[in-house]
Amino acid sequence: MIPQKQDQIQRLQLLEGSFTPSEANDVITSIIDKNINFYKLQHLSLWEKDHTISSDSVNELISELNFKKNNLKRIIAQAKETGSKLSIESMFEIKLVQ
Repeated sequence: MIPQKQDQIQRLQLLEGSFTPSEANDVITSIIDKNINFYKLQHLSLWEKDHTISSDSVNELISELNFKKNNLKRIIAQAKETGSKLSIESMFEIKLVQ
């Protein structure tokens, strides 16, 4: 049975809540660092099969993630300075691609 169009997109709320700056830092750093490690391991696996493979694309992805992480850390630092909490929402949207 072929899924209907609305069934091809799934949304999953992974994270929602109010966090202290310290908690927000832990959550955000953990998520982004795991993503970075995924890309590194994926590239290493490909490199083991083909030593001529370029690392440019994975390096670019990792640089973008580090840039985003640093921007988020600035927001967290601002929250810490002002005694504020941070509201964080994280949603995955998964689509069936054929």
